[in-house]
Amino acid sequence: MGLNEGRDVIADQVAVNVLCNKWLRKDAPKRASPAGSRRKRNSEDSAADFALACDLVRENMPREEIEAGIREKMVAEGRGDTAARADYLIRTINSAKRAVEADPKRPSMKAANKIIAIELERFELGCTPKRGPFAVDKLGPNVAIPLDTEAVKDLLSDLYFDAYDGAAGSSAIAEALSVLRGKARRSQSTKLAVRYARHGSGVVADLGGVDGRAVMIEPTGWRILERSPVIFSRSKLIIEVHPPSEGIDIGKGLLELRTLLNAGDNFDLLVGWIACGMCPHLNDPILKITGNQGKGKSTTAKTIVGILAASSAP
Repeated sequence: MGLNEGRDVIADQVAVNVLCNKWLRKDAPKRASPAGSRRKRNSEDSAADFALACDLVRENMPREEIEAGIREKMVAEGRGDTAARADYLIRTINSAKRAVEADPKRPSMKAANKIIAIELERFELGCTPKRGPFAVDKLGPNVAIPLDTEAVKDLLSDLYFDAYDGAAGSSAIAEALSVLRGKARRSQSTKLAVRYARHGSGVVADLGGVDGRAVMIEPTGWRILERSPVIFSRSKLIIEVHPPSEGIDIGKGLLELRTLLNAGDNFDLLVGWIACGMCPHLNDPILKITGNQGKGKSTTAKTIVGILAASSAP
């Protein structure tokens, strides 16, 4: 082997050694400094103790009970003899009192935990049979709000601002939603209704409004409900429909409907089909509209769809 070939072999071996060393250093576990880990842990413990003290101060608890609460937490976490840390307790409680006096609404725990608390107090969590997580506002319409949309992020941000006079960071909202979605998926699944739902001996029709009102249709008649007894799902295409009016003559209403539907002798059959469309527990018969060109087939179909499933779709 010549001199040049020997140099090439040596150079190749050096390159291999360098790459191997880099690979080993990259995959080798990084050793954390014991002192650094201890300082980080102490800092996290102090922040948690301060948060607990702020919560207890806001509840107007006496100093003795606040000290007892923090001591109990420290003992449960195995942080040594708490009796010897009276100075630490005094500093923590005094700092908490000053913080609460300066800003009573200042969140004492992580913003994500505060958002979770707001959500669990204000909303009921659930999931669809396909494990799609949603929430229902206890003070609003009985309508499922998907937990994977931008709308729910805006809603939580607004509620957080109302509670604490400050904006929550996007990371805090993302962390909170991750926890809430997990909790929702662990709940019992619920089949969501769209526009119509069976309830008892009748049918509930969602009017699609922001007020959450619905119509209860029963064998004895109908009535307006301020809040639906069943959970509905709404897409962006669902629009609000007018509620029925009292005192309308059904016979007169059917005559007006006949003028809109070019059904001829099949009008009664068509009305029966529309009624079936409002009963989700019944099997839907297939509707076939036939006729010569210009006889109003498209207009009749659009009118039927407008009655059963009013939407913003063209």
